[in-house]
Amino acid sequence: MTKKIKTILITGASRGLGYSLSRILSQDGHKVYAGARKLTRHEKKLSIKNLQYIQLDITSESSISSCINTIIKNEKKIDILINNAAIGLIGPVDSASKMQVKNIFDVNVFGSLNITQEVIPHMRTQESGQIVFISSTAGIESSSYFGLYSATKFAIEALAFSLATTLFLWNIKVSVIQPGAMSTKFCDYLEKGDFYSKKKEPYKNFTQKSINFLKMILKQGQDPNEVAKIILKHINNKNDYYRIQTNNYSKIIAKKHLNDSDGKKIIEENKNLIKSWF
Repeated sequence: MTKKIKTILITGASRGLGYSLSRILSQDGHKVYAGARKLTRHEKKLSIKNLQYIQLDITSESSISSCINTIIKNEKKIDILINNAAIGLIGPVDSASKMQVKNIFDVNVFGSLNITQEVIPHMRTQESGQIVFISSTAGIESSSYFGLYSATKFAIEALAFSLATTLFLWNIKVSVIQPGAMSTKFCDYLEKGDFYSKKKEPYKNFTQKSINFLKMILKQGQDPNEVAKIILKHINNKNDYYRIQTNNYSKIIAKKHLNDSDGKKIIEENKNLIKSWF
């Protein structure tokens, strides 16, 4: 039986998991459009079979329209949208400025929703398609130092669930991927909350210890290529689950929350860790 070749658009594909996805999905024979906010000289000239980089800023309606129109013109369809683009923000919730809060929601939530809304009509016309949201264990469990990032992932979880309960009517599948930490350079692009930059800073030591802790976790994290291969298997499987955890750690986190309905145990675990950071 011949495998069906799919046209796939990936957001945030210039680094990390998005970079791995673009390579692994194209190597499997799928036609991949790798969206990047700013194309490097190398990406513009890149010549890899089945892989094409395309300019895409998911916070810009004109950029989204241009990207989708180009793909539809070239391929006549979009089979799969992978909402991967996201930015990070570290520090307690009250340490972020209003602009930082707006920026992280603009990219992680509204950007993903905007491009999803633009792709859905094409999938409805096709009466087929798949929308994959890259969530995180941060979309299952928040933390003292990653609260706003978690808030955006919780929002993604809610949006995806709602879409999954309606879009099936047009044979459009929706799914959520929940990786744990991955061995990427995520920390290199993290913003720190700057609300207290001109005030007395109550979190200076805490924030630095949070960064050190996160770097340690990422260093021990799952290889993004491994996560990409799990996603490849998922999109090639018509009958796969709605929600996919990518390793044992993320499965443990998911099960822990199912077994702690009042949240008391999880809160106490976090408190005990955080006390040592002040």
